Amino acid sequence: MKRVGLVSARLIVVLCFLLQIRAQEEIRTSFEEFPVFATPPFVHYHQPGRPAVADSSISPFIQAPDGQKYLYAGGAISIQSPNSQPIISYSLLLYLPATGSQIFFGIFGQTGPVLYNTWQKFEGTFQVPQTELQVSAFVVNGGETFGTSYYIDDIHFITVPEPADWTLFGLGAIAIFLLDQRRRRTNLTA
Repeated sequence: MKRVGLVSARLIVVLCFLLQIRAQEEIRTSFEEFPVFATPPFVHYHQPGRPAVADSSISPFIQAPDGQKYLYAGGAISIQSPNSQPIISYSLLLYLPATGSQIFFGIFGQTGPVLYNTWQKFEGTFQVPQTELQVSAFVVNGGETFGTSYYIDDIHFITVPEPADWTLFGLGAIAIFLLDQRRRRTNLTA
């Protein structure tokens, strides 16, 4: 009978692992479903200038790499996953127009080489899941810092459930295991 209990415990562990893999969700966002000039509800801004959906009628020199629309922003913004779950990895396309000044660009505090006047792919993974992706672009002119414009499109997030969801799932798995053990003991005594 101990062997049966051990098999049940192993089965629960395997199911937990499979559900964890299944629980990761890939979210893809281009901005086609939003009207021009709208700010999607998962995009927040921290510096001057409200980010908004744009298309080639607003910025004729920018052609969207995916569809017709993209997000226009400036300064610092944060992008949450549309499903509101923590983000473990991301990729996005960014267009940074040349300004004639040196641009300081970063995603979640990480900087790197940037190409100007073309769409460039950025991607990364977080050691600890994050609730939002922070993007910023600034220029320094005469000792003062100013937000500068950029465009974002084709965002991919891999998200995971909240830790509270896993706690509830774990408690449910333990309850099922204990009920199974209790049922087996009553079958043995009957």
